[in-house]
Amino acid sequence: VATGDIDFVVEITNKLTGCSQTDKITVKVSSPEFLEILTSGDPICEGESETLTSSLSGEGYTYAWTPKTGLSSTKVYEVVAKPSSTTEYKLVVTNKANGCKSEAKKTVQVNKLPTFTVVPDPSEVCEGTETEVSFTITQTNTGADAPTIDHYMWDGVSSTDNPYKYSEVWSADKTFTIVAVSTTNCESKPVKAVVKVNPKPEAPIVPAPADICDGKTASFAVASPNSSYKYKWYSDAECSVEVKDGTSFTSPTLSTGVVTYYVKAFLGECESDVTPVSVNVIAYPSAPEILTPSAAYCSSDALLGITLEVNSPNASLEYTWYNSVTNAKIGNGVSVVVKPSATTSYYVTAKNSTGCESDHSADITLTINQSPVITLDSYFDSSCQTTNE
Repeated sequence: VATGDIDFVVEITNKLTGCSQTDKITVKVSSPEFLEILTSGDPICEGESETLTSSLSGEGYTYAWTPKTGLSSTKVYEVVAKPSSTTEYKLVVTNKANGCKSEAKKTVQVNKLPTFTVVPDPSEVCEGTETEVSFTITQTNTGADAPTIDHYMWDGVSSTDNPYKYSEVWSADKTFTIVAVSTTNCESKPVKAVVKVNPKPEAPIVPAPADICDGKTASFAVASPNSSYKYKWYSDAECSVEVKDGTSFTSPTLSTGVVTYYVKAFLGECESDVTPVSVNVIAYPSAPEILTPSAAYCSSDALLGITLEVNSPNASLEYTWYNSVTNAKIGNGVSVVVKPSATTSYYVTAKNSTGCESDHSADITLTINQSPVITLDSYFDSSCQTTNE
């Protein structure tokens, strides 16, 4: 189409008279102006924006942008485009002076953001333990147009590991913030993963039981047990051999020496420090010997008392004397005085401070022989009476 001033001439002729008349009109023809949409030209990530600018600007123009999706305006020369997906925009600029319209198009490429989930295993750990947690990442947007994840940012630290492993001595709940970065350098929205730290149970308090004698059992009990806890008893310091669960425990019969058991408190999967508790198992004293030998006594002497004594007594032991026939206790001490009226056997036992009583000594027998009884009769002879005159 030619541009510039174009003259159009018209001639009118009357067929009857042959008369004619001409007239001229001049038409000014303008060409459309060159128009382009100016941008950075780079793709954007989902959620980002791009500024679109008309190359024609000024008060002498009007603007029409389509489609309006994602645009900050449709009637100005410069707009901000924030589409959710790749979109082609069209701009029509009209010259107010001559009505000429110019058109241009521009495609804004939008790269998708990665979406994903993070699952920690375990999701709960125990206070004071050094536990490794494995975080498994699963991308949730898939398909032909899904982005490819290049790496992850764990609290600002880059890693390509999946699963991602983390370990520490846990003291409090910990929240991890993870961002996935695609191969087009688009960063996902942050995803948080929380590792919950459960409190460590308090170590049980178990009063030491009193000393026991060899061959006896010992009883142990947690002082003021927590009803939320579970208690377990063990026979070894490594706590590999469980012997009982519950707040109390009675041992089997024990042999002489120091015997130690171990108890822990559990709250869920969390366990307390171990509490050792020991009992002294005391040997029985040896059976004592009686220094006084078996012997025969006259009943008259027995009535005066016969002393029974322990041979080489131990000052730390308590001695108890018994009648062998009736097993009746007759006295305590290193020695005892007896007054048997008939033949009688005796024994003695030794007891330590724990109350462990020995086997009894060998019996001694005091044989009592009855002393003869002398009877004196009264006699009076009158012939022998002397009279003094």
